[in-house]
Amino acid sequence: MKIDNYLSLLRPDDLCKRVSRINQDGIKRNTQVKDVLIHVIAEELHHRGEIIAILWQMNIHPPDMGWLSIMKNGSAMGMEIRIL
Repeated sequence: MKIDNYLSLLRPDDLCKRVSRINQDGIKRNTQVKDVLIHVIAEELHHRGEIIAILWQMNIHPPDMGWLSIMKNGSAMGMEIRIL
């Protein structure tokens, strides 16, 4: 909910704003909002890949995890797509 609110109010100019964080080593690091958002996406993809690898090791076929695999399998046939 908090993330949805933040993203819904985000404007293109906000992507270039600087944000800072003090890491565990005590050093303050600065970066732009757009770089943080890209990093969050990359981290999510990384962990998704780890989950898929674990499923494969267990001989379990992972579920469709994106539009490409859904379209390839024909799972989207007759599916109604709604944008919320």
